[in-house]
Amino acid sequence: MPTAQRCRLGTARLTRRGWFGAALALAAAGCDERVPVGVPEPPGHVARGRGDGGRFAKFELVSPAATVTVRAADLAGDLYRVTTPAGGGVRPVVGSRGGLVRAALRPTGAAGPDAVEITLHAGVRWALLLRAGAGEVLLDLAAAALTGVAVVGGAGRLRLFLPRPAAVAGRVWLAAGIGRAEVWAPPGVPVVVRGAARAARPGLGGPGYVVEARSALGELLLH
Repeated sequence: MPTAQRCRLGTARLTRRGWFGAALALAAAGCDERVPVGVPEPPGHVARGRGDGGRFAKFELVSPAATVTVRAADLAGDLYRVTTPAGGGVRPVVGSRGGLVRAALRPTGAAGPDAVEITLHAGVRWALLLRAGAGEVLLDLAAAALTGVAVVGGAGRLRLFLPRPAAVAGRVWLAAGIGRAEVWAPPGVPVVVRGAARAARPGLGGPGYVVEARSALGELLLH
């Protein structure tokens, strides 16, 4: 039977304000308990944590990887799940405190790919921060609830699928250089890119997305 890391995560004290300006005080030692998992998991290394019913959380990836995939789904009692493949070159180590979740990748010594897949609970509103670089980044967040997305470690290629925003404009930050950035938003949702790159996709009114490009983008496509 596979095993997985579990961490207790407190989210009740969090508000929507100040996600990306908050100091991160995360304990890497808080997730050592390993428990059996009754539901079949993908083969590989799995770290997972449970929430306490809070509405907001922040997830930060601090280590580089060849490929990074982030999705949102109904995880039942789990708040997040971080998976690396069996035989892969890295395994996840996750710590959490006060509704902030930090994931790092540690070498396994295997010759497999340095790939990580992150699944976030779709019923929680997330701030997502990718602090380290990656070759390929897929952020399939169409089913997510977001307060913001920041890709600040750079990427060779970024594919970002955004959900319909809430009552206010959604925010995306891009930094450290991205070779090719592709951004998908729902039909009728306007997207404006400003900063080091400028572009716009008109919409049908209502809240849209503002993409802040803090460094050069080799190529930018708005869908």
